[in-house]
Amino acid sequence: MLSEVCDNAPNSCRLALRHCHEDFRTGESVQFYPGGIRIGQDKWISYSQCQQWHPPDLSITAAQFHRISWHAWSALIHQEIKNSSSLFYYRGDNIFYRELEKQLNHHRESLLHALRSDLNPQTAISGLLGLGIGLTPTGDDWLTGFFAIWLLPGHPGCKDRQQFISTVAQAKNKTTLLSAVTLGAAIQHRYRESIGQFIKKIANNDSKEITDTLTEIKKIGSSSGCDMLCGMADACALTACFGEHYDHQDSYQKEHLF
Repeated sequence: MLSEVCDNAPNSCRLALRHCHEDFRTGESVQFYPGGIRIGQDKWISYSQCQQWHPPDLSITAAQFHRISWHAWSALIHQEIKNSSSLFYYRGDNIFYRELEKQLNHHRESLLHALRSDLNPQTAISGLLGLGIGLTPTGDDWLTGFFAIWLLPGHPGCKDRQQFISTVAQAKNKTTLLSAVTLGAAIQHRYRESIGQFIKKIANNDSKEITDTLTEIKKIGSSSGCDMLCGMADACALTACFGEHYDHQDSYQKEHLF
């Protein structure tokens, strides 16, 4: 259940309420009917006035892939989140968080190295799953963002899709149910509306009003949006590495993109 201030998302129902956390209680039963949803003994959500959200089909063509300024997008995203609350950028004095930051970045680099070297990424993915804080742990949020770019239909990274599906399925008990569902949706190309809008901008190499789009993503959770953006930035940077023979074109576009 999402309040009206949130964007649309898979497996979600947006309510015409500014805040809805006071209206639901932990442990209440949820029953689904053809005409609506019953929650507990005193709440009924009717479908009669609902509008169904249809996420756009997102993909890139070979021509788009070579036009996208991957280096520039990676740099832009990192610039936007380097001072964020993401544990990937933690610089505080909390020993627990500092250790988490070290482990998160270790597994993150291991995964990127495995993909660059055409090695099995299973161990690195498993290391990220469930690692961090929140209902959707930090490592899972990074993977969600990474999958959004790396497994985008038309992206060469799609060759790894089955490996990712298998690894996440085997290790899903390491994380929360909500996070496992979110990761599964990302692998199936189902994202929050704000993330879908951002992917569309990347696919079209469109930087107009990009700050507004990034701001919407950063609003997701306490740090989940920034963690997802970190994963997307790394996927863009890794994509640029695989397309190095297009670097002359990419460098030209970087000068003209922003």
